[in-house]
Amino acid sequence: MIRGRKVALTIIAAVVGLGLLIFIISRTRAYLVGPEITSTNAENIIYLDTHHFNYEAHIKNASYASINGYSLPILNDGTIQHVLALSPGTNHIQVELQDSFKHLKSYEYILVTPESLPEINNFVDTYEERILTP
Repeated sequence: MIRGRKVALTIIAAVVGLGLLIFIISRTRAYLVGPEITSTNAENIIYLDTHHFNYEAHIKNASYASINGYSLPILNDGTIQHVLALSPGTNHIQVELQDSFKHLKSYEYILVTPESLPEINNFVDTYEERILTP
């Protein structure tokens, strides 16, 4: 009878200990991992044919986000979005995330755009031709 109680207490202690260990790991994971981007529409180097880019990323474990020093709101679903106006040529984009423990993680992207901007007169002429031409 005493041996059965001892085995039962040992099993209960093991289950409680395992549950406590899982709880501690789940609570400290955010501290150990820090902020991170889980998915994004950007790659390390992107070649674009326009001079703007709509950046979007899903993040986790972050309380602050910025692109090139510009603070971004973090939406309820954990996404950040920002439309970037790009210069002709090579553009360096730096995304920084910070968590509540003040861990800072930085991601860098290079966006390459055409060397010249489109001429506005060409755009207007083409637009008028499409509208006025039957």
